[in-house]
Parts: sequence; structure tokens; C-alpha cells
Amino acid sequence: MGRASAGRDMPEVPRAPLTRPGPLAWLTEESEHGLGVLRRGLRRASSFGLFVVLASDAARAEVLWRLLEWSGQEGLPPLTFFPWGAEAAEAVDAFLLASDRTKPLAGAVVPYAEVLLDEKGGEALRSLNMARDVLGRLIAGPLVLVLPEARAGDFARGADDLWDVRAGTTVVEAEAGTEAEAEAAAEAEAAAEAEAAAEAEAAAEALRLREIEASGEVAPGALADAWLNVATAFLRAHAFEEAMSAAEAAERRARRRIHDWGDQGVADPGARAPVDRPAGGKRTCVEGSSRAVHVRGPSVEHGSKPFEAGKSTPCHGRPGRGACAPARSPRGLRGARHTARAGSRS
Repeated sequence: MGRASAGRDMPEVPRAPLTRPGPLAWLTEESEHGLGVLRRGLRRASSFGLFVVLASDAARAEVLWRLLEWSGQEGLPPLTFFPWGAEAAEAVDAFLLASDRTKPLAGAVVPYAEVLLDEKGGEALRSLNMARDVLGRLIAGPLVLVLPEARAGDFARGADDLWDVRAGTTVVEAEAGTEAEAEAAAEAEAAAEAEAAAEAEAAAEALRLREIEASGEVAPGALADAWLNVATAFLRAHAFEEAMSAAEAAERRARRRIHDWGDQGVADPGARAPVDRPAGGKRTCVEGSSRAVHVRGPSVEHGSKPFEAGKSTPCHGRPGRGACAPARSPRGLRGARHTARAGSRS
């Protein structure tokens, strides 16, 4: 039996057995019997053979997981899985055109075979049908096509030659209202509701911020953090376009805020009152503070603590050059006295 070539992009499932916590769906008794027949057929396939499995939703997920578990185990050939989405059509076309016929696949699975019907007007399915006579040199064992039962008629009409030579057809159905299906559906519904609620809450907050800005009561630059929080909320709700828009709004307002600070020479990001400069253009600084703070109006807020504009001294030099010398803090005075005493002793 041939083995898959090492240069293929499609993954060959390893021979090591896989483990999982439980079934993805509880199957009907008839379906379990059909899968048993399918497994024996795959094991006995000493040459190319087409096997069609009709399953959808949770039943299909269970079938695919079992094929993964069976691959390379107990006499079954290792199965190469084509892509699990729209890329399957392109992968099948590329496989038919570039396959190394001296090293055929041991077995293959197309998990979503209806894609061959839907993509590019069914071009991949027609190519597969035309290659019916050479598939035996491309795949040395079974080819399993999995698709919904509702699409079986379309598939048969689109690839009638290939459909006529299939080795078997297995219908797999999940039991109605199974515990696994109900739990999965409940989790998906709860997640969708949570995302929708989070997105609605973020949208309401964005509207509120726009109304605040339109009122003129708060400068736009002061709401940068609020817009960033809205962007984060949208992101957690998987509303990516809205998250990007809110993040861009936060950036614009942050830049505006920085621009405003630079224009007014304000160390405090929260204060918006006009700068109160003494006569003669001299700056003032607050005594007793650890650094010069330009006084603006009756008080200046620094963080969460207001600075009272009571005692101030003229500042004749340039800011940041040491012209405004604040009074020593008590801690600094104690340090100075300690140094003096140490010097006198020596």
C-alpha cells in the first residue's frame, strides 16, 4: 500500500491514537451500525474506492472525529485530510494537477465535499469526475467524501461517473435532542447573547460620549480614556470594526489632549481654566511642592489633590532651570540636619 509523499501540504493523521472527553453527538442505532460497516470497508480497501458519508452538523463532527481516530489504526490506512473549508476546492484541483503518481496517498478524506459543488461553479467537482479513471493512481486506498444528505442529489448529478463507481454510501444522523447537542447549542446561544449584550452596551456608551462632547461641557481631549474603554468593550464583543473606530477616536482625543497641555503649559491634565499669570509676565510657583506647578485660577488640581494658590513666589528664570526653588520638605530638613551633625563630629 502506497504512502503519502513527504512534500504534500495536506496533513496525514499520525498513527498515535487520539483521546477525547466524550462524543460530539449521540448517533442513532442505524448510524452506529452504518459506521461499523464503513470501518470494515475502509480496512478492506486494498485499492482505490470511493466512500460517501451523508452527515451534517453535530453528526458530521462526530464522523470526522471517528475518521481521525481510525486513521492508521487496526489495519486502516493513514488518511490524509483535505482542508476543512472553502480551500478544499483549490486543494483538490491542485492535487489532481500536481500529484506524484509514483507515490499515491494511502487514503484521503474531503470533510466538506459540498464545497466542490459551491466553489467556482463546481469546477473542482467536474475535475474530480473527469479524473475518475486515474484516481486509482493518485489514491491507493479509500477516498471518503462527507457531505450533507440534502446535497447528495446535486453531487450525483455533478459527478455522475464518479458517483456510479462508489463503494458505499453511509447515512449518519444524530439522535434528536441529545445531551451533547443540547449542551453545545446552549453554550453557543449563551455566548452569542453575551457578545450581543456587550456590543449593545459599548454602542450605548459611545453614543453617550458623543452627546457629552456635543454639549461642550467637557473638552474632547478629556474623554480619551473613556473612548479607549469603549474600544476594549467592542473588542471583547468581537465587534472588530467598531473597536477599531473607537480606538481611532481615543487616539485623536489623546493627541488633542496633549496639544492642549502644550498650549497652556499645564502640568495637570484635568484642569481646563485659563492660565492666570502675574503682572509683568512672571510665572508663579507654589511653595512647599516638590516641583514648580503653574498656578491657574484660584486652585490647581494635581492628580486628585487640589493645590491652593495661596503662597507663591516670583519665578524669574526659565521653567525647569531651578529658578523656582521650592522650600525644603520636612524630610529634607531632617536629612540636612543629620548631615550637619555628622560633619561637626568629624
